[in-house]
Amino acid sequence: FFRNARGMDLFAARMLVYAKLYNLDGINVDFENVSEADKDAFVRFMSFCMPYFSARGLKTSVDVHVPGNSRSSRSHDRARLAGTVDYVMLMAYDEHWRTCQTAGSVASMPWVERAVQNTLAEGVPANKLVLGVPLYMRRWEETKSNGKVKVKSFTLTMDEADSAAAKRGAVPQWDGTVGQDYYSYIENGKTYKVWMENEKSIERKLSLVSKYKLAGAAGWRKGHERSSIWNIFRQYLR
Repeated sequence: FFRNARGMDLFAARMLVYAKLYNLDGINVDFENVSEADKDAFVRFMSFCMPYFSARGLKTSVDVHVPGNSRSSRSHDRARLAGTVDYVMLMAYDEHWRTCQTAGSVASMPWVERAVQNTLAEGVPANKLVLGVPLYMRRWEETKSNGKVKVKSFTLTMDEADSAAAKRGAVPQWDGTVGQDYYSYIENGKTYKVWMENEKSIERKLSLVSKYKLAGAAGWRKGHERSSIWNIFRQYLR
């Protein structure tokens, strides 16, 4: 795609058409799992699109992985992308990803803050950095077999996490180390663990916006949150 001039032209043209058709304020580009070899090409692609979008008054943002040693992280040149767009959206979630073989938080507070610090240290300006927070969590299922623990995970909305705890009589307890409520229970010989995203955890994460003078915050994904979450967004992004 990055080597196909006609394809890139068509992409930009279609984005402009959709933006006008739906009277949009801007365009968010989310290219994940890009090859490391195409890191520079992705920056050039965003540089190619920006003049067309800006000329029509559209704000442009690009989603990036948190700094780290993963292939996905290395495929995003966050500092150079910041130089081409209006905003950089930091996907500060999946500390423990869906297929991870260790149960844990999707976005613990220390991990999220380090992600912000490291992104700023790479050269992304604070006034362009938007903190992306998770509006979902995972229920981790641990099964012991032959001395080993097999782990599976299932995505939960905020309401689903509350319902699961109430149904099993599990009482969430605040874990100040990770900045989240946590509960666990045993069912059919399997252990289930949930690090919750809720009003308290989102409030702590959004406090980083003012602490580091960031441009704002965003959430993934809409529909997994409770309506009360948006009151917290309004409070901390006022």
